[in-house]
Amino acid sequence: NPGQEAENFKIGVAVSDSPAGPFEDLMNRPVFNPPYPVIDANVLFTDDNRCYLYFSRCCYKHPVESEVADSLRAIGSFAAIEESWVYGVELKPDFSGVIGEPVLLLAPPTSAILVRNMQQIQTTVVKIVAIVDDLAILQPYLNDAPSPLYPTEDYHWHAIAASLTADALMTAQGLAPVDYDQYRYWLSFRHDNRAYTTEELAGMNYNRETIEIMSAISPAGSYFLNDLTERQRTTFTMSEGGYVGFLGGHKGPWRLVEGGFHTGRNALVVGDCFTIPLIPYLAPFYDQIISTDVRDNFYSVHLAGANIGDYIACYDVDDIYVVWSTNARFYSDNIQSRMSAYLDMKY
Repeated sequence: NPGQEAENFKIGVAVSDSPAGPFEDLMNRPVFNPPYPVIDANVLFTDDNRCYLYFSRCCYKHPVESEVADSLRAIGSFAAIEESWVYGVELKPDFSGVIGEPVLLLAPPTSAILVRNMQQIQTTVVKIVAIVDDLAILQPYLNDAPSPLYPTEDYHWHAIAASLTADALMTAQGLAPVDYDQYRYWLSFRHDNRAYTTEELAGMNYNRETIEIMSAISPAGSYFLNDLTERQRTTFTMSEGGYVGFLGGHKGPWRLVEGGFHTGRNALVVGDCFTIPLIPYLAPFYDQIISTDVRDNFYSVHLAGANIGDYIACYDVDDIYVVWSTNARFYSDNIQSRMSAYLDMKY
């Protein structure tokens, strides 16, 4: 450590006749000596008898310029953002050194969409994961939307709020959103939580408690799913009951929506009741959307018949959306534990 750096980590090789040790240094030197500290070594052996070393460049003294860094500097969180990047390089078969130069494999992008709601929530879009805050998306429309974003008696969103959120998600992916007015809508009254009849609709005066419920713009089909592929058809548009009118209500453990647009892409939506009005606005962008709610009172291991990984493989999922309300008392540790448990559960 000639520079007396606080971090000077290198990757070496130690050998032993037993996993319990003792270990001896194979070469009494690092495998290679990059000009930055490295950690988290992993080795891949391929079928053609080649070896590859994957490692992390430490974030130590590795400041980067990006929209994330600019945003955090602007709110006084950090003076600089230091990132740890993942590299790969071919390894000599005897581990005595590397072949060629390390190649950068994974790093956050230099640009990002940064959305926030309350001060305690700061979320960023990275290369493959986008975490967005609905309140930040909807804030500009709270007092100037064509219909109410939220009912006055609970915190569930209405169709227009789901549409605006879907627009933001699609725009972040470089896709042109479908205009809200291209959908057809039924009207529902919130106080008694029931759908209006045709006769009632004809003579109704619009008011703040009257909401619009979306009807499909494609030949969409909606099904409840059990045992991976067993289908039970349900309504895609309107049924009795105001908020639960979407997709025939919140029932599971799994649901399937067929969009009918032949996009060649499929999606998985995991979340709470907020997914019900959101899914129809995602439908034009996917051939199939499967969805589930992993909360204990909505998910049935027995009826699911397969784990989440099996559903992802069976329906050839391209994109995954995770949608949760922070008001639902279902926080990240609960989400993580349930999704982890159901992801590769043995059946």
